[in-house]
Amino acid sequence: MELRTIHIKQMCCQRCIEAVEGTLSNLGLDVKNVQLGIAVFVQSEKVSDELISSAIVKRGFEIIKSEDERLTGEIKISIMGLIHHASETENDNKNIRAYLEKVTLKPFRVLNKVFVNTTQITIQKYTILQRIEKVKALISESKFNFSEIAFLTGYKTPQHLSAQFKKYEGISMLDYKASEIKNRNPIDKI
Repeated sequence: MELRTIHIKQMCCQRCIEAVEGTLSNLGLDVKNVQLGIAVFVQSEKVSDELISSAIVKRGFEIIKSEDERLTGEIKISIMGLIHHASETENDNKNIRAYLEKVTLKPFRVLNKVFVNTTQITIQKYTILQRIEKVKALISESKFNFSEIAFLTGYKTPQHLSAQFKKYEGISMLDYKASEIKNRNPIDKI
């Protein structure tokens, strides 16, 4: 019984975990654990790597092949988890640099270099884009005012959030809230 671990791109939520787990189970594999970006299962001689990869791709995911892609995926999943899936009381997403160094056990400059080489954007810009998506979700919920949204998404001031939102979205938060059409991006496609 040989355990196999694969790293998977574009997993961002519980539904993704369930989709990957179901896909691997449907192939007849004994799935041991599936988390964001990672699946562990018992390797089977009856199921080829090509079949596994094809089934994963059909579900909208991709198996990560290189170490740089794996590390970039780990960075993305860590940032998405911190920004989108941490509870409102776990508002510790202000220092992404320290958080990523702790999670990956690598210096931030190394992480950022690999990330830029793989994605063509910096970790800082990726984090901003993820935060803006979280802000749009919170605005759409209408449960929080803009000051509370700034705090919940790790901004020091509502003014800083407002300026970044306008820079990246092209409209003010107030105009976004008032608009009929809410332009949202899937967080796994950023």
